[in-house]
Amino acid sequence: MPEQITVRGRQAAITIELNTSDTAAELLKQLPFDARAQIWGDEIYFSSPVDADNAPGDEATVAVADVAYWPPGKAICLFYGPTPISTDDRPVAANPVTVVGRIIDGLEDCRRVGSGEILAIERG
Repeated sequence: MPEQITVRGRQAAITIELNTSDTAAELLKQLPFDARAQIWGDEIYFSSPVDADNAPGDEATVAVADVAYWPPGKAICLFYGPTPISTDDRPVAANPVTVVGRIIDGLEDCRRVGSGEILAIERG
């Protein structure tokens, strides 16, 4: 069964199913941690203790509900709609990202997270 993590905020509980990438495994090893949310269009991102490079084939354009690692900021990104550089409904990251999982519950809660809010990132 795939590993799951939860991102909890004041009014949000977002469940993420991780994939089997090395970066996802590294994220799992670093749990739990707290982070300050930043908002960029319909993307939540936050710094993480993960330190990884891009994986082969990484791209900037992802799908709604994708969760990715952004190496330049050592950040985890939750995509729930277009970003400021999107040209259609698909999210586009500022640089190529490594997809580490998908939001499987709480996608609507992403809109309840405020910039600067402290999030708890934990297993399950």
